[in-house]
Amino acid sequence: MASTTGSSSTKVGGWACLVLQDWDQRVTHEKLPQGIAPPLKVRRGEQAWVFNRIGDWGWVPLRVLQRGEQRVKPLPIELLSPTRLMQAGVSDPGPSENTLQETLRCLWRTIKSNSSLITDIVPGTSEASKRVLFHESAARYADVIYSSILPQARTIMSSGSFTPNQLRTLTPVSGSWPKQPGVYLIIYGDFGNRKIGSRVYEEAAYIGQTNNFQTRLSQHQSRAQLESSSNHYRLAARAGQKRMVPLILQNTNQVPTRFLDIAEFSMVCLFRSWYPGLFNPNDANAIGAYAADFDAALVFSRLMDQVSSKTGWATSPTYGLNWNTPILRNAKMDQQWTGWYQEAESTFFYRSRRQLHKSKDEYFLRWYASEAVRIPKELWNEAGFQDGQTVHVLVELRKRDGEYLTHPFRYIRLPPTIGRNPELEKLRSLAIKIQWFCGSTNKWKQSYLERTKIWSTMSKTNDVLQAYRRGLMVLCDVEETSYTGCPDWVYSRCPAKVQFLRYNHLEQKLVVEIIQPRTLAWRRDYTMQENTDRLNNMFPRNQFPDTVIGAHPGPGFFAGKTKQRAHCDVCVSQRSTTKCDHSSTDNSCRYCRTLRRPCTWSRGAQNLEEFLQGERLEELSIPLNPTRHAGAQIQVMSTPPFNPEVEAEEHGSLED
Repeated sequence: MASTTGSSSTKVGGWACLVLQDWDQRVTHEKLPQGIAPPLKVRRGEQAWVFNRIGDWGWVPLRVLQRGEQRVKPLPIELLSPTRLMQAGVSDPGPSENTLQETLRCLWRTIKSNSSLITDIVPGTSEASKRVLFHESAARYADVIYSSILPQARTIMSSGSFTPNQLRTLTPVSGSWPKQPGVYLIIYGDFGNRKIGSRVYEEAAYIGQTNNFQTRLSQHQSRAQLESSSNHYRLAARAGQKRMVPLILQNTNQVPTRFLDIAEFSMVCLFRSWYPGLFNPNDANAIGAYAADFDAALVFSRLMDQVSSKTGWATSPTYGLNWNTPILRNAKMDQQWTGWYQEAESTFFYRSRRQLHKSKDEYFLRWYASEAVRIPKELWNEAGFQDGQTVHVLVELRKRDGEYLTHPFRYIRLPPTIGRNPELEKLRSLAIKIQWFCGSTNKWKQSYLERTKIWSTMSKTNDVLQAYRRGLMVLCDVEETSYTGCPDWVYSRCPAKVQFLRYNHLEQKLVVEIIQPRTLAWRRDYTMQENTDRLNNMFPRNQFPDTVIGAHPGPGFFAGKTKQRAHCDVCVSQRSTTKCDHSSTDNSCRYCRTLRRPCTWSRGAQNLEEFLQGERLEELSIPLNPTRHAGAQIQVMSTPPFNPEVEAEEHGSLED
């Protein structure tokens, strides 16, 4: 570890301490030293401060305290270096468990020892690719990959003597599994066979990586139906047998940078899944256009020959469909998050950088891969954003002791507490803010984002709101959460790391930790009746006589200008001219029904303003975003988030 201590931190008096045991003088009846009063009551585990002071200060015996470092401001940050990160993910190697593990180890040792040969044969290798292939910790890649291979696949592959067809027995990709990033194998059969030389191939294999298995499966299926010139999809279109199975899942963040590229590359080498035409070219134009692809396939195939002869790796030959060699093709940066917690605000903050993107008259914040968060057109124009501009993203999550709290500027403006599903109710805590440096005014500015089209559903037959899907994507990414048993529409977790600044009280510093992914069981949706009961408990009629839950209250409830009111609270709060189609069948309308809620009906002269200002009736309405309601979408920051000059500095590679 390397600590960023130094002259920037100043000692401000007092020492951090930790209470080792419960102590109360009224219980122990200890005799106090002369002149010492009053005693304190302390509990084990409390974090406290010790000062050399005289006067109205409490006293406890030193034996119940563990003394730490002197108090400093600002707190220094202890960083976790990439090399140490690799070590944290891999224990002492020891002997290989089987041929599979030994082959992976031998492969990466061989690549490192032949770095000069590789760069000579593939002279166009980028510096980014070299940093991955020849990293000082590259030898440790093997064990991280080995431990990430699914147990069933690891069992089949362990001896090194197997056919890819045996992996058909693995659980295939489905609409709900897996939800983590990973590497997959597609096995094709019944495609009319292929002949190379004297060998006839009855099976074909393709290795790939993905952040979202479900999206990738759909892409492969749709592209196979098109008249593609790709050898892969021409074969896929004819194949009578197709099976896509996960081989590797990224279930931990104790992995090297660009883990998916490294894992995909390793599997391509092990399965030798390069397209055979790469080894027997007959078109000078193709070689000229794709020289690096031919060179890479040749050099790594030859290195794999050496590895196999040493370890006994002997998979049966399969017709390969991989044209590109991973790492050389797409060695890219992960988009990392840095998080911390502010006790006073009961809020977790997660910061990263993303690019803005314009497509016709729509504006987006790129999230990862093809996913994006929409930016209101008014904000884009007022801020003067440019296509491709980089901004800082700050995700805010209000949370205390595991409880999700309501954020006043939340991304999705739905009733905060009672909703469709317990997991979706967490979105009341989520807010997204973007920050940028405005060159024309020489000031930092910021704005919260809000979901504008909140009633767009997944489809005509699926009334789940698109807003739920997008909000849950953001929440799962910063909290490193995946679900089991979840609906197909739930996004897979983004593979970007989340590093968290953990407060160390005794040592008076912030320590960088890598947050590990977690998997939760998806909880069932609430029924309409359950949410009716919850609303009745929250708004009992004897305490809230001006609010009715469920059926329309009928004549006499509303008076004055609202005497003939037919719109429920949710419809009224939107200030919409759209008719409320309340149905007596389920006492709900098309909007409330998507939330699994009955309609509610509230009366009172100040009713609408209470909705808009987010006071006691917020749970019964769609509250307007306070920033938009106040007419100040963009705010000038009084204090820059960090030194503006930092972006003008030249930084060394964080991967070395």
